[in-house]
Amino acid sequence: MRRAGLAFGALLFLQFSGCHKQVVKSFPLPSDTMTSQSATPAPDSVAAAAPATPLPATPAAPGVPLDTAAIVTAPVAEAAPLNCRVPRNTVRVILLQSRSPVAVSLTGAFLWYYNAEKGGNVSGAAHAEYRSGTLSFSGRKVRLSEGRAAACVPLDAASRFTVNGNNYRGGLVFRAAKSGALSIINDVAVEDYLRGVLPYEIGVRDSNLFEALKVQAVVARTYTYARLNSHADEGYDMFADQSDQVYNGVKGEYRLSDRAVSETRDEVVTCNDSLIQAFYFSTSSGNTANIEEVWPDRGFRPYLRSVPDAAFNAGAKYESWTERWPGPALSAIVNQGLREAIADFQKGVVTDIAVQDTLSAACLSRFPAKPTR
Repeated sequence: MRRAGLAFGALLFLQFSGCHKQVVKSFPLPSDTMTSQSATPAPDSVAAAAPATPLPATPAAPGVPLDTAAIVTAPVAEAAPLNCRVPRNTVRVILLQSRSPVAVSLTGAFLWYYNAEKGGNVSGAAHAEYRSGTLSFSGRKVRLSEGRAAACVPLDAASRFTVNGNNYRGGLVFRAAKSGALSIINDVAVEDYLRGVLPYEIGVRDSNLFEALKVQAVVARTYTYARLNSHADEGYDMFADQSDQVYNGVKGEYRLSDRAVSETRDEVVTCNDSLIQAFYFSTSSGNTANIEEVWPDRGFRPYLRSVPDAAFNAGAKYESWTERWPGPALSAIVNQGLREAIADFQKGVVTDIAVQDTLSAACLSRFPAKPTR
């Protein structure tokens, strides 16, 4: 998601008419759960909520593809209202797809699973390589047909794995992608995932902005739960970059953002007992936009209406900016966009531009070219 600043966080609860803060509750554990563990506890110096009681490990059902299993935490305690339910409290984040060998390092105790069956302990450094439908990893070679998976599942909260220099909590999943590449997926507790999101979406902040950090945690959590199963056919929920939320695992975590996640544990924003679409951003043009003006196919949302944003936008890095295009470059951009939208579009040359209309956020709505001599 585009880098988050304070504007959205400060306006969230003020401007979302009809929205409420709720505590999410997961459905009963699926029968195909392969193991379970509580989320990594907050540091001792953090004022954390009472930790959930770890659930006993449950073996996976025979024949169930591994990607349907999850590392789960205990459901949260009863709280009213609890009409907002989520299918699980883990998130599957795709870290990369590769046709080349990927360096992986495991620190701690991990258990190897292949197609939901246990295959012994695994640890240390290795390369994951996928060729002609076969995954080679840590002395093992297994067939990964499309949609099947193998995984390294941590046996304790202290275990970590490293991919491309980033250190992660949770499970490491290998899955054959439709493209023929190998997908590397992190299956991690949502609360641990958020600890790796906040430092990159709102940045490193001091205690004066602690409430903004808490709001960012609630918004990011809401967005995360709303995205579960969004790429179910590929075995993951979210990307680890601005396509969803920037997530780099453990390395950017710091005490105050961890505390913000801990003090808002399981809190989300709902409208009519459903998770809102919690889009956020770093900088606006002084007004936010109605959702249908940005994404017409997503329909009307009563909480995503245009509101003044100038006060919170002041001083932002991109509060004002200038972009210049040479005439030929602008013509190429316009021609490409129109070619994708209009089947019988005929290539032209931009000779002049005039603003004809603006949207609620003061963005351009129509700017037809006007030929001049």
